[in-house]
Amino acid sequence: MKYSLQNKPSASAFSKLTSMLCATFLITTPLFADSHALTEEELNALLSGKTVRGIYLDNNSPFTRYYDEDGEVRQRVEKETEEGTWFIDTQGRRCIVWSGKEKKCRVIMKDKELYKEFTIMNNNKPKAVVIYNKITEGNPNGL
Repeated sequence: MKYSLQNKPSASAFSKLTSMLCATFLITTPLFADSHALTEEELNALLSGKTVRGIYLDNNSPFTRYYDEDGEVRQRVEKETEEGTWFIDTQGRRCIVWSGKEKKCRVIMKDKELYKEFTIMNNNKPKAVVIYNKITEGNPNGL
């Protein structure tokens, strides 16, 4: 088949496609431009001996969680309190084992001024599951 001008896309179609691709790039790129996964050192500085207030994104439940320096963790969601242990694994993830439950490990990222917990889905894509609203020195809530 010979190439002819009839098969060539119009300049306006090409322009629209280019605009759509550029818009997609501009919309999605800033989400990760200022983000980075925290290192073990950064995680310890952020969490050890601190109280975190945040929100579970799947059900919009607020929580308060205290990370003791000795590896204990306590959390209150509504009127329920849980206890467990926390540590940073060899992959640099913050892990929690709540009493009687399986270990959950999450990547914590700083995105501009927000901290977010991510779980890695089966397709190897990260999914934000928690946002930290406030981090306070010590245990002011007595958890």
